[in-house]
Parts: sequence; structure tokens; C-alpha cells
Amino acid sequence: MAERKDKMSDEETLKHYKPEEGFPTSDAESELPAAAKEPLEKARASKPEFVKAEIAVDPIMTNRQSPVLQPEKNEEEKQVANKSKEKKVVYLSDEETLKHVTAFDAPPEGFDPNAADDRLLLRHGIPRRPNAQQEPLLRKLWDSAFASKPRFIKAEIAIDPIMSKRRRPVLDKRVESLDFSPSGWAGDVVLVSTKNYNPPEPVNTVYGEWFIPNVTPVSNEPAGNQTVGFWVGIDGFTNGQVLQAGSAATVNGSNVTNWVWTEWFPLGAIQVTNFPIKPGDYLTVLVCAPQPDHGYCSMLNKTTNQATSIGITAPGGVTNIGASAEWIVEGISSVLPVFSTVVFQNCSAGTKDHAFNAEGGTITEITGSGGANLTSAAILSDNKVVVKWLKAS
Repeated sequence: MAERKDKMSDEETLKHYKPEEGFPTSDAESELPAAAKEPLEKARASKPEFVKAEIAVDPIMTNRQSPVLQPEKNEEEKQVANKSKEKKVVYLSDEETLKHVTAFDAPPEGFDPNAADDRLLLRHGIPRRPNAQQEPLLRKLWDSAFASKPRFIKAEIAIDPIMSKRRRPVLDKRVESLDFSPSGWAGDVVLVSTKNYNPPEPVNTVYGEWFIPNVTPVSNEPAGNQTVGFWVGIDGFTNGQVLQAGSAATVNGSNVTNWVWTEWFPLGAIQVTNFPIKPGDYLTVLVCAPQPDHGYCSMLNKTTNQATSIGITAPGGVTNIGASAEWIVEGISSVLPVFSTVVFQNCSAGTKDHAFNAEGGTITEITGSGGANLTSAAILSDNKVVVKWLKAS
């Protein structure tokens, strides 16, 4: 943290600035890096009209520095700050949460995504058509997804009471931090920092496909819901937010319920009530953040040939960080129900200018009592991640 500095008077500040007339002198130009000289030559060739700058202290931009230049807090001040931070975490009401979510109108019958222009695709919440030369893998997946001309529906949305409530117990596990905890995740996490992109770029797209697994209750456990989720997402592993979408299943005795959902934590989760899935269905899910404060998910049930999309406006104070891409099985209940082995296929992700897959990611496991692994995850290939159930708790 920066040390606190005594603020200069406006008069003293202005002594550090000198308006120049014309381009840098030859002596000054000789000290410029090579990358700066070419644009300087182009500017000189255009023979611009120079004016001598009339300068003054900028009161707005100058005053903004005060919050940054603060002295290091002592322990007592840190505790006060942490308590203050906790108070700022506000969970929106169900009504307010739904205001952040958009269900796109379904296109007319016979609509062909392959023939539609970008404007029409956007209107109906259909993923943009990737550039075949610049994004060959994503274009191949796009062509495959829409070759069957799926039937698009307008999502009927509601608050997901099960997936929304899970956020509170997760937060309670970490007294000193309000970050989302990955301790209940099994699967693959790829940190974009490991890609060494120059310049760095945030993850803005993650895609995956999987068969909806069979989920059965764990015997000799107390009666009640046993829930597990399967999803792809952006962020959440190293920061306090996550944009995610996928499927989930709750089992209670002989009753099993499967559904699809999406969430931009810390907003509550949203379920799509008119998009049925069942074990054995093949689901494809895309999440992306085309703008820093706007998220989007698109789902296609290849078995029923039904598709839908949902737009999500980020909660206040949240923008896409894009630090990681994930393909995850998440334990929701205190007991992890038995699920058939899940293979995330065609795992792909990207930034504005780069595409990557599951290769080189970090494997994470759901842990139970005593730190024992309840799952076994592995990267099968550059675009396949497998997660197996081992035990319940």
C-alpha cells in the first residue's frame, strides 16, 4: 500500500509542469523507446497546428487520489474495516434480483441461425457466430450446435431457492473473507494468468457439454434433500464472484428433480422452469461476459433439440474479472449424493483475442470430513474433464 504523502499546494504542483511548444527536442526524442518514435514521425508528418497549453490544477482528478494514499492500518483498524466490508455485502430481494435478468424472445418458427445476421442473433440471445479464421474451434462448436436448427424458447425464469441458499453456508465457512469458496468444487480450473498473454486479457467465454448424470441418494443418511450441481463458469476460484450456468439435481428418497440454472454471484441463482432435462440428455452450456457488466448464458439440450438464452446484468460493484475458466461439479448439500461419472466434453474458453481449453488447468476436489476427497477429477485430454463420485461425506 502506498505511503501517505503530504499533499502539495496548487502553486507548488504547477511548478512541476512546463507547457511545450512543438514536438520534443532532438535530445528528448533520442531518449524515447523505439516503439514511440514511429507514431511520433507520423504525427510530425501531418504538420499539426500547435497551441501553447494553458494549464491549471484539475480539482476533480486531483482529489480522487486521497483514498489511495492512506497510511497502513493497524490491527484494530483492519478489524473495523473488515466489519465494515461485511456490512456492504447486501443480498438483493428476489424481486430486485429478477430485475437483473433478461429472457430473450424466441425467434419465429423456421428460424435458421446459420442464415441470420449478427443483429438478429443478438435480438434473440443466440451466441454470436465466431470468425472461422480467427476462432476455428469455437466456430466448429457453433456450427455443430446449430446444425440441427434447434427450437428456441423464451426462458420462463424464477429464483432458484436451492442454488441461491447455498451461498450463505459457503460464506460462513471463511470468517476472515467474504470470497466465494471453491472448497465444494470438483473439476478443472484454468487460470488465465498461466497463459502469459501479452497484453493480459480476461476470460470472457467458457463452453462445455455433458450428459445429465443419474443421481441417487446416499443410504443410511438422515432424510432430506441431497443436491449436486454441474456447471461451467468464469471467476470464483481466486476472487469473490462467479458467472456460471449448468444443471443440478436434488434427490430425496425416490424423488429426483433435475433442472438448469444460472447465476452471477453474489446475485441469487435463477432457474429456467420451462427447459426440462432428464438423465441421459446431452446438454451444452455457454457462459460469456460480452461487456464487463453484462453476462449471458445459452443452453441447448441436444437430445430434445431445445435451446434458450438468458442475459444477466452484473450486481452493483461487480464487473467481470475473468481470472479463470472452470468446468465443475459442486457439492451443495452436507452429503454428496451418488452421481454417475460426468465427463465435460469440448471444453473451451477464450478471451477477446485468444482461445484455450482445459489443458494445463488446476484439478480441484470436493472434500469431506477430515479433508478426505469425496470425488476424483482428472483432465482426460485437452478438451475433456472427468469427475467421479467416491464417497458421501
